[in-house]
Amino acid sequence: MSIFTQTIKNDPRVVSFILQNQDRLELEFYQPPIREKQEMKKTLVILITLFALASIASAGTITVNPGDSIQAAITASANGDTIIVSPGTYVENLNMNGKAITLRSTDPTNAAIVTSTIIDGNSVGSVITCGSGETADTVIDGFVITNGAANVGGGMFNNFSSPTVSNCTFSGNTANVGGGGMCNGNNSSPTVSNCTFSGNTANYGGGGMGGGMWNTNFSSPTVSNCMFSGNTANLGGGMFNSSSSPTVTDSYFCFNLHDTINGAPLHADSGGNNMEFCPPPRPIAPEYEGDIDGDGDVDFEDFVLLAANWLEGTQ
Repeated sequence: MSIFTQTIKNDPRVVSFILQNQDRLELEFYQPPIREKQEMKKTLVILITLFALASIASAGTITVNPGDSIQAAITASANGDTIIVSPGTYVENLNMNGKAITLRSTDPTNAAIVTSTIIDGNSVGSVITCGSGETADTVIDGFVITNGAANVGGGMFNNFSSPTVSNCTFSGNTANVGGGGMCNGNNSSPTVSNCTFSGNTANYGGGGMGGGMWNTNFSSPTVSNCMFSGNTANLGGGMFNSSSSPTVTDSYFCFNLHDTINGAPLHADSGGNNMEFCPPPRPIAPEYEGDIDGDGDVDFEDFVLLAANWLEGTQ
C-alpha cells in the first residue's frame, strides 16, 4: 500500500488525497469557516483587479521622431498600443497589418501640427493600406497623406477593412483606376470624419473614378464634416460610388471636376451637406490663394475648376 498526501496552506485539514490501494481513491475536503471564506473572496477580488489593471497597463505608447520609421513602429506594436508621430515628413508606404492600434500625430486637433506631420508615399503605391480586416479599433488621426500613386487608392486603400480615419488631409494623390484620395473596396466601410480631400486625381483611360473617394463592391463608409475640393476624375470628381451607398453628413463638395458625386446608388444624404460652396478658408496651398487644385501653381486648370463649379451652381 502506498499513500500520497498533498496539503494547502500547510494545513493537513484543507485538502488531502489518500491512495490506500491501487483501486481505491478517497478524497477529503475541508470546509473552511465563514471568516476564512470571506478572506478567500477578498483575495480573489484583489487578484481579479490586479489582472485587469495589468491588462490595461499592457497597452503601450511608441513615439516616432523624424528619421525613425512609422512602419517599424507598426510592426513592433501590439493591439491596444498608441503610436505618436512627431512633426516631420516621413517618406513611407504604410500597411496597418490588421492591428487594432491608434496611429496619430502629437495633436490631431491642431491644424499647425497636422499640416506639418506628413506621410509621403513617394509615388510608389498607396500611402496607407488597410487590407487585413481592420476594424474601427484601427485609428488613423491627424496627418497629411500625400504623393501616393497606385491603381486604386492613391492616398489610402481599404480592402475588406473598416478603420477610423479622422483629422487627415488627403492631397496630391493619384490613382489609375479610382480613388485618388481614398478607395474603399469589397465591403469596406470606414468612418471618415473631419478630413479634407483636395487636389487628388483619377484619370486612367478616360474612365478614372472618384478623384477624392471611390467606394466600390458594397462599401458604405460613414463620412462626416469632410471637405472635397479641387479633385479631378472622369467620373465623380469628388466621389464615385459603385454598388455602394455611403452616408454623408455635414460635408462640402466644391471645385471638383467632372461632376461632384456620381455612380449608383449615389449616397445617403444625412443632412448638412453643401454641393456648391466651400467655407473659407478653402483647402488650398497656403502660398497660392488661387491654387484651387492644390498643385502649387495658379494656372488654367484652376480657372477651369472655378468655371465648372460656377456652372454647376447655376443649373
